[in-house]
Amino acid sequence: MKPLKISKLNEMADDMVEVLGLERSPVGVKFIEDKGEACTEERNVFHQHRYCQAVMKAGRGKAGVVDGGSLACPAASAAFGFSKLPPKLRSGEGLTGFGIVSDPEVGKTMFDRMPRLEEGEVEQLSLSPLEGREGLLELLEGAGYSVPEG
Repeated sequence: MKPLKISKLNEMADDMVEVLGLERSPVGVKFIEDKGEACTEERNVFHQHRYCQAVMKAGRGKAGVVDGGSLACPAASAAFGFSKLPPKLRSGEGLTGFGIVSDPEVGKTMFDRMPRLEEGEVEQLSLSPLEGREGLLELLEGAGYSVPEG
């Protein structure tokens, strides 16, 4: 397979938005495992955001990061290994309180089956729109690909 040029990648991203009828840009999420690679610039942190809110912001063009200290959703925080699931959620009781399920056993089963990263495996999640050069490059380079200029 021959390497793609940035201009072709941008065109492909635009095509994906058009074909799928998306109102926002697709979002790339990079798992940052190494503390040395973690973003320390305060302006780039999505503070007290739920994971879905951070994804929506990235889809509207704002790149940023979340970590255990900035992620406001306890379920997402547990899923990404930033923290343990709080007892009320683990029991399913919390989901009945939010009106998500009517039976706590259903909520408990949901959380028992929820995939989770091991605690401490990931330092941060970097979210960026897959539009334009930077978002595409970050996603591809994060996956181990090198992209030639042009």
